[in-house]
Amino acid sequence: MTSIPARDLRNRYGQIIERVRGGERITVTADGVPVVDLVPHVADTRPPRFRPADERLEWAPLSARAAAEWAADIRSTADTLDQTPADPWNRQ
Repeated sequence: MTSIPARDLRNRYGQIIERVRGGERITVTADGVPVVDLVPHVADTRPPRFRPADERLEWAPLSARAAAEWAADIRSTADTLDQTPADPWNRQ
């Protein structure tokens, strides 16, 4: 890996970027201390963390069968829960 002082990066920015684009790795130093590494960009191969809005329609709707199963599950759960309203501050 090549080291260059920060002033060389400032003065020859275009040339240095072309060297990095060509595959060279360069360490930039300030007062002789390494402060940054310039390396060629590597495309991110991971799937995106958030899906773009135009793709949401592909995964948002439930199939008719899945919707019916979900509704049946909710109905069966509702019968087992006590849904009587209660005052949480009632201190009798």
